[in-house]
Amino acid sequence: KTFDLCNKSIKSLSTNFPGAMPDKLVVTLLLRALHQTLPNFSKENTLLGTSFCPDEISNEKGDLPNLLYEEFGKTFHLGGLAGIPFTGKTGFKAFASHVPTNGNVLIVYGPHVAISPNGDVGQYLREGQGHLSPACGACIGAMAHLDACKPVPVPGSDEYELDFQMNFLKRQLQRRHAAVQTHPNGKNVGLPTETFRIAHGLLEGMIDMGELPEGAQVVLVGGVQINMPRPLPNFFCPMHFSTRSADQAPESLLDSLHQDALWS
Repeated sequence: KTFDLCNKSIKSLSTNFPGAMPDKLVVTLLLRALHQTLPNFSKENTLLGTSFCPDEISNEKGDLPNLLYEEFGKTFHLGGLAGIPFTGKTGFKAFASHVPTNGNVLIVYGPHVAISPNGDVGQYLREGQGHLSPACGACIGAMAHLDACKPVPVPGSDEYELDFQMNFLKRQLQRRHAAVQTHPNGKNVGLPTETFRIAHGLLEGMIDMGELPEGAQVVLVGGVQINMPRPLPNFFCPMHFSTRSADQAPESLLDSLHQDALWS
């Protein structure tokens, strides 16, 4: 029974999120790449920021946020629902002001999606419950709202402000509705893909190199967290890995976050 459970969910994982790896392997490859790429990199001189969904199934011991915290010892939280970096430019400015002298910045971010024991994307069997529930619930709820052609609250209205993170997500997904619906692997795969693009775009707009210490490198690692059914660990599908500085344009290092990189 356990083998059958793992087989269905892993088959779904490999089909829908090629390149996804267990969280521990992601951290191993990330640290290796940083040591090889940044001459002055150390855990002590690097400030970690994360932007992940607050859902507990993505933040348990052994999950990527927890593993990163254990490696770096502290975390500046930039995110909210669906892993969107809702702290904005003010959050980045505060974060940047905490970077050590001659230090670096590492920001790891992205939405999450679950896979059920039967391999269904977007459904999770939570501990203590006997039924599947949506994950990410915010993303799936936002899409259900749009699919039903319900109006999206207008920014500045009381209705918008009282649930602004969810309403921001609805408005952003409204612009990407067709891309979600027409994804070749189905809308439940298209949804985290497009949500990642929303998070990435907002994060890129937040970064202000002028707020960082001279010579600081900014490392961005983005992707999709994948909540697997127990007893499997959670996975991460890398979609962006870059480094940049005030005098260096962004350089992609995505190839180094691949299992084949272990043997290179």
